[in-house]
Amino acid sequence: MRRAGAGKRLKVPEADPSKQVEPSWAGPPDRSCLVLLDLGFCWILGFCWILGFCWILGFCWIFAAARANVRGVKRLRPPTHVIFDLDGVLLDTEPIYTLGTRQIAARWGKAYGWELKAELMGRAPLEGARRVVDALGLPLTPEEYLRERDLIVEDLFAAAAPIDGAPELVAALDRRGLPLGIATSSERRLFGLKVQNHAWLRVMRAVVCGDDPGAGRHKPAPDIFLRVADALGAPPPACLVFEDSLAGVAAARAAGMQVVARVDPHFDLGRFREADLAVRSYAELDLDGLGP
Repeated sequence: MRRAGAGKRLKVPEADPSKQVEPSWAGPPDRSCLVLLDLGFCWILGFCWILGFCWILGFCWIFAAARANVRGVKRLRPPTHVIFDLDGVLLDTEPIYTLGTRQIAARWGKAYGWELKAELMGRAPLEGARRVVDALGLPLTPEEYLRERDLIVEDLFAAAAPIDGAPELVAALDRRGLPLGIATSSERRLFGLKVQNHAWLRVMRAVVCGDDPGAGRHKPAPDIFLRVADALGAPPPACLVFEDSLAGVAAARAAGMQVVARVDPHFDLGRFREADLAVRSYAELDLDGLGP
């Protein structure tokens, strides 16, 4: 038996669009949010572009500065004359001095470090002796200290080796026809002991030692460099100096000369800001800017 109404479809009445109720949040679209988003995106994009540009520019500047420092001789005025310090620039005698001082200091349980050595290098022997005696509290007069140190080091000087690259540098400058000289704080007697086995230094046209008559004040005063320049017949601004000490660099600058610092690995390159160029090795030099 079929149930009443079976097989008939229910008809759902259609909604009248005119009677539909708009949601309470509906309304015309607000474009201010989109504008703010666009502005924010553009600001971020612009900031990132500027930041990236500055980073690349900074990297290029650092790279150029490092390259200029390594090959910086080209930035110097071409010199007509070259003046060298001796110890630590041409001959590797600084370790011998260090050995002598450390042996004396050890007798009284004292330590002689690189910080103190940096203050002594290039200075007059007696002035350096005073600083060592005072700084370490040694029960010696400066004169006694010098006598004891010299007894230790004198026999070692004859075996002192050249600084790496120094003979080649001297020969290259000599081939270019540049007159060369030496300005050293060493006494003339010790100078003779140091250079006796180094024939390659005979190309030096002028040598002034710290105890020579007329040498004047010691480094950092400019006197000794001016004396060598005068002996070479060179105006000071035309001279290029090679040094390894802070006192020597200051002396060369005070003389109105350009200066290249060969910096010992124990010392910070940044301490030699007064030098026109600071290098660890002569292999870093580009000699194209030197001489004819």
